[in-house]
Amino acid sequence: MQGTVIEYHDSSTRCLGEYFQPDGATEPLPVVMVVHAWDGLGDEVRSKAARLAEAGYLAFAIDVHGEGTFYSDVAQLQEVLTPFMVD
Repeated sequence: MQGTVIEYHDSSTRCLGEYFQPDGATEPLPVVMVVHAWDGLGDEVRSKAARLAEAGYLAFAIDVHGEGTFYSDVAQLQEVLTPFMVD
């Protein structure tokens, strides 16, 4: 199942979320927001959102970091999370 990218903004940060919906959906659907872990919107989150869509939901995977940024080095964990922890 393919997601559809939606650009939105959090203040001046451009975010690239993705939504997934059941094939052939024509009626309003319940929405589930899927939030990624510290690393960003990656394949694991997309897969979970796609499975929710297959179960009949509109699933929106959000982009917390903005610009579709994905971190793969756990050494960046503290640097990435600090701004969220102090806010």
